[in-house]
Amino acid sequence: MSKTFKTTAILLAFCVAAMAQKTVAIGITGEEPPGYNALDDIASELEIALVRGGEYTAVNRSKDILAVLGEEHVHQLTSGLVDSNSMVDLGKNLGADYMCVVRSTRVMDSDYKLVAKLIDLKTGKTVGIGSTYSKLITIPGLKSASESLTCELLGYGTSCKKEQAKLDAYQNFTQLERFGTFILNHILGLGSLLIMENNSAAGGIALFETLGIGLYVFGSSVKMPDESSYDEYDDYKIDRDAAVTLKYALIISGFAILGFTEIGNAVSSFGYDKPKPVSGFADPRNFHLAVLPNRNGNGMAYGFMYNVRF
Repeated sequence: MSKTFKTTAILLAFCVAAMAQKTVAIGITGEEPPGYNALDDIASELEIALVRGGEYTAVNRSKDILAVLGEEHVHQLTSGLVDSNSMVDLGKNLGADYMCVVRSTRVMDSDYKLVAKLIDLKTGKTVGIGSTYSKLITIPGLKSASESLTCELLGYGTSCKKEQAKLDAYQNFTQLERFGTFILNHILGLGSLLIMENNSAAGGIALFETLGIGLYVFGSSVKMPDESSYDEYDDYKIDRDAAVTLKYALIISGFAILGFTEIGNAVSSFGYDKPKPVSGFADPRNFHLAVLPNRNGNGMAYGFMYNVRF
């Protein structure tokens, strides 16, 4: 194969790849913190996030889009109204395949809601929609907002990877392991400790379970006053009512705490989304045969050792 043919083939491949990419015109408008060019920065970050996926080429055309559509029409687009005919005409004017239009609205003193739509300018149909919240005052916040919008619009980006990693971690434990954790947690949170190594959940369950059982036992042990030891019935009645109130208040409180503990047990067992540890405390792989020098240093001694790997 000649060098000229190779060069031509490479150039042709680049041209085909470039033609395969879709052009996105980015338009962003709305409110932003005073003294900040947050919307321009969001447009730049969104452009980077869109291009990073390799499927689109993006360009910030906010001024052109606003000049053609006007502020009110952009607001209507992000609110739900899309005029197909005007979108097709806009696509011809912009020379773009898609338009990503974003509107920022202040919802609290320092929080802004960003609503984005990805519109196919050949058909006028909305092909993606997303929203996120941001204070729009820090670079990490701007990057996070743009990544979040890209994830919702197109399904890729750092934000999507984090969500997928979280989902993968959630699926790391089988339903049988989760059910076993739930059952074993009734013994002072041992399930979370031994199976999931979720120490905070195990400690919380153990604490509240102990507290609930303690209140119930203490309430059950409250004794009623002996009427025969009282000279006045009214005094007996007052002490009896106080004892009854204390008894059932403790018992009911104990049951309430145990009930909330049961809910927490279910959430921590079936909703735990951290990765499975390398080995649990009860994992038999933690035990291994150790070969060590004996006391004199001229022989060998054998024994079992235990370690936990994280």
